[in-house]
Amino acid sequence: MKSLSMFAVAVFFSAGAAFAQTDTPAPAAPSSAVTGFRITRITGTVNIIKDGKVLVTLNPGDAVPAIEGGWITFAVVEGTLELEAAGKTITAATGSNFTVGSVDGRMDISVAAGTPAAAAPPEPGQGRLSVTVREGDAGLAVNPTVTVCALDRPDAAPLSLSDNPCLFSLVPGRYRASAHVGQGAETPPTVVEVVAGQTVEVVLNTGTGTLVLTLAAGGQPVFPAPQIQILSGGQMVAALNESPARFQLPAGSYRARIQLSAAQAFEVPGDLVVTPGGTLAPTVEVPCAHVSVTVNGGGHAPGSGRFPYVEITQAGRMVAALSDNPARFLLLAGQYEMAVVENGQRIGVQPLAVSAGPAQAVTLSLP
Repeated sequence: MKSLSMFAVAVFFSAGAAFAQTDTPAPAAPSSAVTGFRITRITGTVNIIKDGKVLVTLNPGDAVPAIEGGWITFAVVEGTLELEAAGKTITAATGSNFTVGSVDGRMDISVAAGTPAAAAPPEPGQGRLSVTVREGDAGLAVNPTVTVCALDRPDAAPLSLSDNPCLFSLVPGRYRASAHVGQGAETPPTVVEVVAGQTVEVVLNTGTGTLVLTLAAGGQPVFPAPQIQILSGGQMVAALNESPARFQLPAGSYRARIQLSAAQAFEVPGDLVVTPGGTLAPTVEVPCAHVSVTVNGGGHAPGSGRFPYVEITQAGRMVAALSDNPARFLLLAGQYEMAVVENGQRIGVQPLAVSAGPAQAVTLSLP
């Protein structure tokens, strides 16, 4: 934990709680003590200050008196002060001020700047993951919640910390890290590999940015536009049927997929990186074209009031079908067959070549 930067941790318990360090023997805590917060080590001298006055000086092994509301400060005169709160370890070194306030049952804890204490080495066989959460140009996010999940052990419970930066001690393996601030959206997950005896550093960005995607085919606008899907971690997070399509997204890396029909999709190559407060506006070239198929013959003609069932196939697989005349399709460039289906039979089968770019109009003649 870096004590040079200001950070806050919220721990909930009733006023009047008392705590004792556990590194050396200490008198028993009063019955009103609440678990979840404890001083684990004092290696030097720490003053407890209230209303500008030193109430008591603590040395290793001393008990910490009860807090009766308001605010008090633990001033590290020399050495280090180490504490645990809600599963987190906080270390303050010489010159640091550890401030505690208990108001309406909620305790706020912060460590002000001082001489940083050397971080203890990882437990044998473990590695460390250090996560810093930033919020755009505003710098460090305030009180983020960082969640880490073990990908190699799906039955393991997720771990969460609220420091910034925060430090996890983990068994080696692959982990997925994400963060959110308050009720804000979770950042896109980042996958990291933790190695025994090493510390991996990760920066997560919160806040939102703007992604504007414009579709083109052969340099021409694609209109009407197909569905534009935005994916994060393989999951669809947003979709629009328009071009340009404007998305407001949490900062992170995304992929885009153009869904032309239920059977055809175009995966946009490369990542789309959205930054907090930024705007990314690429034009995506999609190798496709609008194709209009007019059916003539067999009692069919535009305006006849009959709407043939036109089927488009590729390599024996149906790609699209529509009952209309003309029937309009959006197809990827390639070689197809078109036919009319009547009474379960395909009639008037003809080849169809589609080139990316301007709309194409073809006629399907029936006997």
